[in-house]
Amino acid sequence: MAAHPASNFKTLYEFCSQANCADGANPEAGLVRDSAGNLYGVTLGGGSAFGTVFELVNGTTYKLLYTFCSQSGCNDGVSPRGALIVDTSGNLYGTTSGGGANGAGVAFELTKNGSSWNFNLLHAFCSDGGSACSDGAQPSGTDIYTTGSLAYLGAASGQAYDGVSPLYGTTETGGAHNSGVVYSLVPNGGTWIETALYSFCAKTDCADGSSAGNLVLKNENVMYGTTARGHGSVFALKYNARRKVWKYQLQYAFCELAGCADGDVPTGITLASTGTLYGTTFGGGSSGTFCFFSSGCGTVVSVVPHGKHTHEKVLYNFCSISLCPDGAQPMPGLAVDANGALFGATNTGGSTVCFDGCGVVFKVQGTTENPLYQFCVPETCTEGTSPGAGVVLDSAGNVFGTTDFGGSTGGGTAYEVTSGARKRR
Repeated sequence: MAAHPASNFKTLYEFCSQANCADGANPEAGLVRDSAGNLYGVTLGGGSAFGTVFELVNGTTYKLLYTFCSQSGCNDGVSPRGALIVDTSGNLYGTTSGGGANGAGVAFELTKNGSSWNFNLLHAFCSDGGSACSDGAQPSGTDIYTTGSLAYLGAASGQAYDGVSPLYGTTETGGAHNSGVVYSLVPNGGTWIETALYSFCAKTDCADGSSAGNLVLKNENVMYGTTARGHGSVFALKYNARRKVWKYQLQYAFCELAGCADGDVPTGITLASTGTLYGTTFGGGSSGTFCFFSSGCGTVVSVVPHGKHTHEKVLYNFCSISLCPDGAQPMPGLAVDANGALFGATNTGGSTVCFDGCGVVFKVQGTTENPLYQFCVPETCTEGTSPGAGVVLDSAGNVFGTTDFGGSTGGGTAYEVTSGARKRR
């Protein structure tokens, strides 16, 4: 069929548009939006070759905010892979997967100073100076399953970070068993104190998992997250006030059903106001064998956490249609609108112009999926290809995200899909 007009899709910026990719390249993480409609994000490369922080003013005009490895020895970090968070004063917070004084990544803050931005180091990981890295290492991870962003209480309801409450995150490696940690960052008189709250692989055969993704906070004493080791899991950490420790509790282990029909390898979760967790798995599901995981092309799932009685349900199986025009291999970062609809992006599937597809932006309402946009419909792929992260919404239901590659220079793009969009065929 002929393609519908692309009026619903807009390329906001094509990265690597400047000489030597000074503006950044390959925005593997998603975007964050402030109350004024400005969008912020990071690129994995470009700048001085080690990544950047950028702003799209009013969602349209590109502005470079920071180039990593600007300090001697790259003490400010390299290669950010997790989405940023923004506080009520407009300051930005994030992590890098490498660099820092110990080469294990950093947590950082960018504060606005007139027309410029100042970099503030919150923590350099692997601070014990040895090989153990008891405080964790690689907080942004190194693959698509472990691109967890910083988390804070109130994020699930759309509140901006208050700038003084604890921040939480995960690392891919380090900790007591070198399988990553859940950590907190607490501001304390102008400095930040990092504490490893839990070290993964503490149980026999690493039954508690490793390679953790993003966290979401239910309240001050309960948080949820995912691990990708094996087939992956959803876990809870609950604070024991008497012992002053965080206790791990498995909520759901994926691939419990034959053929991993319940999903395989979770890529992230989102907490809805109802208390239900929504997430995606990179593989598994009951349809599709055209993907990296022979068990399937991925799923959208809901998880109602309740310890051993947790209920998991597959809402949608990707590649339910021949040749996967509905998408395949969903990326971390679902957005939930006021009506409970879920929005996200897949890394592959969609238009077959890109061999196995260059990804789609999708909406799931109940158990019905609607591909809002298929990337790489023009053979030139100027709108971008292969989203590496999910999406964010504005109050009108417009969808914003990034692609890892594509654009006229191949450095990836930032895009908008307006509400009421129809898929291209």
